Amino acid sequence: MRAKPQEASQALFAARKVLDATSGGLKRHLEKLSSSAEAFLAKRRTYAYSLAATCAAGYVVGLGDRHLDNFLLDLSTGNVIGIDFGHAFGSATYLLPVPEVVGVRLTRQLTSFLRPLDTNVLLKRHMVVTLDALRLRRSDLM
Repeated sequence: MRAKPQEASQALFAARKVLDATSGGLKRHLEKLSSSAEAFLAKRRTYAYSLAATCAAGYVVGLGDRHLDNFLLDLSTGNVIGIDFGHAFGSATYLLPVPEVVGVRLTRQLTSFLRPLDTNVLLKRHMVVTLDALRLRRSDLM
């Protein structure tokens, strides 16, 4: 059974969008929006720090269902902003059709922007800093 031309066109558009996201589309877009190499690197640093903090804080509260549609990006600073907190406190492990069993989801779409830097090293340090800060203020969280 062949796909209708409109369906095929939509599928091709979706595939190109995914490929662009995984092959550096975000990086190219922010490069265009940056006034200099230094401005671009500052946005990338802010992106890494805020992504690490968002992931670590999400882990603490059991936030699931994390994907590209659940993040906003401040294009002027590179700051990652989490949205859509419908699956918190572990509810994504039993309410979603496909349970969320990964504590922190870092996909290629989220990390490709950080290349050539080692995302494991770069993000791990900032996640640890965030978790330490949350542990020190745990009474405020309860």
